[in-house]
Amino acid sequence: MAASDPATDVPTPTGVLQGVAAFSWDGAAWQPSGRAGPSVATPTGVLRGVAPFTGSGTSWTPAGRAQPGVPTPSGVLDGVAVYTWSGAAWTPPGGQSTPATPTGTLRGVAAFNWDGAAWQPAAQAGAEVATPYGVLDGVAMFNWSGSAWAAVGAPSLSLDFMQPGTLDPRITFTRASTGTYFDSAGVMQTVATNAPRWDYDPATRALRGLLIEEARTNVIKMSGNPADATWWSSFQGTVAANVGVAPDGTTTAAQITSTGAPGGRYSTFEAQTSGVTYSSGCFVKWISGPTTLRVVLAGQSVFGGVGGDRYVDFNGQTGAFVGKHTDVTAYTITQLLNGWWRVSGTYTPTGNSSTGVALYAAASGTVFQGWGGQIEVGAFATSYIPTTIAPVTRAADIASMPVGAWFNASASTLFGEFIYPRPIDAFNAHDLAVIGNNVETNGNHLTLRATDGGAPPLLPKVNTGIGAGGATLAPTGTPDIGGIARLAGAWSGTASFACLNGNAVTTIAAGMPAGLTTLVIGNRTVGGTGSPLNGYIRAVRYWPRVLTNAEMQSVTA
Repeated sequence: MAASDPATDVPTPTGVLQGVAAFSWDGAAWQPSGRAGPSVATPTGVLRGVAPFTGSGTSWTPAGRAQPGVPTPSGVLDGVAVYTWSGAAWTPPGGQSTPATPTGTLRGVAAFNWDGAAWQPAAQAGAEVATPYGVLDGVAMFNWSGSAWAAVGAPSLSLDFMQPGTLDPRITFTRASTGTYFDSAGVMQTVATNAPRWDYDPATRALRGLLIEEARTNVIKMSGNPADATWWSSFQGTVAANVGVAPDGTTTAAQITSTGAPGGRYSTFEAQTSGVTYSSGCFVKWISGPTTLRVVLAGQSVFGGVGGDRYVDFNGQTGAFVGKHTDVTAYTITQLLNGWWRVSGTYTPTGNSSTGVALYAAASGTVFQGWGGQIEVGAFATSYIPTTIAPVTRAADIASMPVGAWFNASASTLFGEFIYPRPIDAFNAHDLAVIGNNVETNGNHLTLRATDGGAPPLLPKVNTGIGAGGATLAPTGTPDIGGIARLAGAWSGTASFACLNGNAVTTIAAGMPAGLTTLVIGNRTVGGTGSPLNGYIRAVRYWPRVLTNAEMQSVTA
């Protein structure tokens, strides 16, 4: 492993750095990075409230807090920002070079990081860097290791995906189609071809990160209009078009009133193939009457006419799960705003036939709304794909960049922060970040990955040679599905290391592969057919060395 942590007292061009720490707002109190208590002793005293502010593009807000003025143990924080060198100029994250703040205009505060030998300003090789308002000479961030304050070891590459609308200019992002996402107001939006999607939780409106998904096709026709004549309406119910406000903010939701038990409406029927796994579902909103609603995922015809429809039942008022057919292998009931739920499930037909999504009420007299039906091949549902008269394909999201001066072919540490929104589907891999040679099958690569249920749920992977199959290493611990996870993998000439969420570091004897040329974020290769994450990327960082065990635990905690 690499040398021990840098000392807490480190010379810089303007003196010795002795304990500058970033505080973040946890929703109730200010906490220093890596530390649970608000007041922590440092070499120069007790830290009582230093917070980084981030520019949204229109205003400055402290990290984790919506308002610009937040009480701390030592006062109100009103506008401290960290500037980063782009290669040509200093700019604050998400803001302009001289944005206004509640206490004035920010004119060049830069974070210095320790590279293992010297202090360097973030993203810049020189110790002294000119800004429009002077030379920056040594502002550094310290992190709490759990027992002492240590200078932060500098990543040579730091990619932040929590600044909506801003991607590092070195990243090439493509998606050969439009795509949908939820905005900060919880409303579904559509972005243009090749536009990245920063997705928010539609219920809490918290930013989840950059959405990366594989290609999928919605085969239901007129997916957003259950009142259309292509949907079948012979199930003891009436339907009215364009009655309710749909999840995308348009008044296009159909309202269905059950006149029998059950009563509802079937979508267009589409061919399904025996042995192929499908996921299907619909957006549903209960209005009045008995509360039990049923989303039929597939009719019994695709199961040889045996066992009835494959369905998920839920309480349309509370979202509580009520029941499902035994052939439904997985399901999700996702809360949106204004009483809407997205209900989806997974199944594998045992015969070739045609089927569609159905919306039912369990009892007569229930009034509910439906919108956004989807049937897609895959073991889980992905973001909504609107259709009209024909099936529509959403292409894969691809984010990549070539390796550069930041990369070390002899020793590396790769870190990713992400959210995986659902249980890992069996026998599939979901790559968080990969540095590889862009060869789809058995190419050399360093990989951070979520993997199938038959193995540990997260692992870094190293391929030791073309066609060699590679060596895998599982870290200690498991992430919370839907929660924020932090995973680091490190590779030396002879060994590999893994650390998840600050747990113990694990190791195996498998070293750095050769010929690595490309960093791909959320996938295996830039072809988009490898192992997409199908989740949310929040940050990717790279160090041109093997971090110590303590450092790996600190950065993933």
